[in-house]
Amino acid sequence: MRIRPRVAVGLFSRKKGPEAPKEAAPRKSTVLIVDDDITIADLNQAVFEGRSWRVVTAYNGLGALRSLNEEKPDLVLLDLMLPDVPGERVLESITKARLRSKVVVVTGRFVTYKDFEAYKGTVLTVLRKPYDMKTLQTLIDSFEAGTEIPTNMSSVGDV
Repeated sequence: MRIRPRVAVGLFSRKKGPEAPKEAAPRKSTVLIVDDDITIADLNQAVFEGRSWRVVTAYNGLGALRSLNEEKPDLVLLDLMLPDVPGERVLESITKARLRSKVVVVTGRFVTYKDFEAYKGTVLTVLRKPYDMKTLQTLIDSFEAGTEIPTNMSSVGDV
């Protein structure tokens, strides 16, 4: 028979039982901001300050691909026009790797709904540069709340 050690509690003592499992700290959501324009990347990052997000930034496509593999972000803010690897290639990588990352495309290019049909379920919406930071904040609020984000593309082509 094994004797449990006694632990003093105030004036009384009690047998030490199994420890209660420690609660793990809630996992912070991770966002990957991909933009070759440092100013825009910094502005996007500022939207996440004060929120429970871990922010990772990549300034080119290769950095984005590396961060996708290492970080497995929950959300990606993806510029399509990158200096080395097109944003579409980054989208393809997310799809092929079956990452659960959701993507908000940020671009100054003219794009249509058809451009993103292959990424349905991954691309949440498209923000056309220049966009209002309040719009991005609203998208993040919706993402955090788990509410549906309306796609911001038309079949005609105007985003």
